[in-house]
Amino acid sequence: MIKMFTEENIKINLNTEQVFSLILEKLESKKPLSIVRIGDGEIATLFTDPNHVGCAHFYKNHLGRVLDIGLMKEISKNLKSSIVNSDIIGIPTVQSESQNNPYWSISRKVISTVFNEFKSVKEKNFCSMNIHYDLSSSKKLDIILSKVDEVYLVTSRDVKSLMQKKFPNLKKIHVYKIPGEYNYEDSKKVEDYYPTIYKKIESDFTSKNFSGKLLLIGGGFVGKNLATIFSQNGGVSVDLGSIFDLFVGKITRGAGKGPNKYGKSLL
Repeated sequence: MIKMFTEENIKINLNTEQVFSLILEKLESKKPLSIVRIGDGEIATLFTDPNHVGCAHFYKNHLGRVLDIGLMKEISKNLKSSIVNSDIIGIPTVQSESQNNPYWSISRKVISTVFNEFKSVKEKNFCSMNIHYDLSSSKKLDIILSKVDEVYLVTSRDVKSLMQKKFPNLKKIHVYKIPGEYNYEDSKKVEDYYPTIYKKIESDFTSKNFSGKLLLIGGGFVGKNLATIFSQNGGVSVDLGSIFDLFVGKITRGAGKGPNKYGKSLL
């Protein structure tokens, strides 16, 4: 246990190969593992002031609206729980921090502050916040999916049939559908992701044993803690984020992003 975290404690110590090996190891041994990624959206929405320009920006982008202060405080509390209770945290690299993103540059300070709100936190492992891209581009995600016969998905994208076609070994695919990131949806619709949809998934996750099971989640800052809850009930959870968009060819990050922007599907 570490009683006091500093920014020096928050540094990447696992590469893609090591994260990949841990995922396979925990699935085989039926031991829990939670991997979450903390980017600009998570850092910004840890603030709960609806007048905070960054916080409001991310709520509007993701949900299409700013929630009332009570719900924002709940989401912030859930985010803190996911940070404190996860096993591996994806954080900005040194190269990322040097880019013109105000949240990446303060991420280590904010994360250490969150840790220090609690009396003691177990030692953490850290990887790149781009671990989802790294696992996908290296085909290690394909290997993981080829070694299980069942997978749980929290996603806004219709990937079940594509996944079944590419990975016929998957006998069961459990899909928990959530709203897409509002700013990038082809048809804009404000939905009740939080609390209604989130709470239903949370209730289901807390009522089951997921030992030896795999969860792939693309839940944004609102659903981040669902990954941790899944792992607290025995499973292995991997935060895939916008990889789910790429699964269907939707471009929501980088050059050319936007609603109705598509390229080649990864599945």
